[in-house]
Amino acid sequence: MIYCKDCGRKLTFADLALMDTLIPTCCYCKSTNLEDTKVENDDEVENDDEN
Repeated sequence: MIYCKDCGRKLTFADLALMDTLIPTCCYCKSTNLEDTKVENDDEVENDDEN
């Protein structure tokens, strides 16, 4: 069994099929991680516009 590195849930076959990196994360953690990176990228873009 493979477990999510963030929350410890057992990964289902769907989680493994959608896994785009070698780091095992479940669908829920992946969606929250994507939202976090999206916010960080938006902040970087705003900072570039100010400079």
